Amino acid sequence: MTDTTIDSRDDILGRARVRDNAELEAYYEDLAKYETGALWTVANDIEPWEPTPKSATVIWRHKDLREHI
Repeated sequence: MTDTTIDSRDDILGRARVRDNAELEAYYEDLAKYETGALWTVANDIEPWEPTPKSATVIWRHKDLREHI
């Protein structure tokens, strides 16, 4: 796997370069009324920068399994 280059301006991994301010906080509150939110506020939790598989890769070859299908 290649190394990930992270821009030094990204102080929080996975988050867009957006600084919260009063206007954004009001926007977030408005979105919450509809049980929704801004993706960039949770992106780090749901979209990691690197894959983190929890299982091993398996290859099933058709010729090996054909008689069992």
